[in-house]
Amino acid sequence: MNELIQDQDTQGVQEAPSGIFEPKPLQTDKLPLTGPQKAFRLLIIITVLLLCAVIWLLMRNPFMKPVKNFYRGLSHHDVSIMTTAFPQWLTDAKVSEETATITDMCYAVLSGTALDYSSDATAKVSLASKSDVSKEYLKRIEEGIQIQYQKEVHVSKGIWAKLRVHYTVNGLDREEIKYVRVYKIDGKWYLLDIPSDSQ
Repeated sequence: MNELIQDQDTQGVQEAPSGIFEPKPLQTDKLPLTGPQKAFRLLIIITVLLLCAVIWLLMRNPFMKPVKNFYRGLSHHDVSIMTTAFPQWLTDAKVSEETATITDMCYAVLSGTALDYSSDATAKVSLASKSDVSKEYLKRIEEGIQIQYQKEVHVSKGIWAKLRVHYTVNGLDREEIKYVRVYKIDGKWYLLDIPSDSQ
């Protein structure tokens, strides 16, 4: 009798289904993507590529930001935009009675290019070439700012840039070469001088 019960128990265990522990068969056939799914994936890829392109353009020459702000203000005939290219402590500072402020110089540039007389006038800038400013020169800039403006700053990097400036005034085009030094002051890029014709 006991042997019969044991045989039945053994048979029951052997024949019992494994239920959720059974391995699921591998799916080799994938369902094809629908039209909206394909479009959504394509949109994600394009968005990622565009973001990468924008980041690359911004990071490629970050020192050009104040230069572009200066010429953007020139195109908009707005000195307040032009002066964002300079440290705030410098824009209206006067070294002496004979020295013009940066704001005064921006007004002079605006008048000198005739952009204030034409509503459709524009100025676009691009980088022609660049080179690094020496560490010794950066140290002299720090010392000069300390003496003239009583401002203690850290100038960590400097770029000597050759610019191509393309003007359109009253439908006429002209291009000029300008030179400017751009400095990284306390972690941000600024101009300390107006772009000029001479090196």
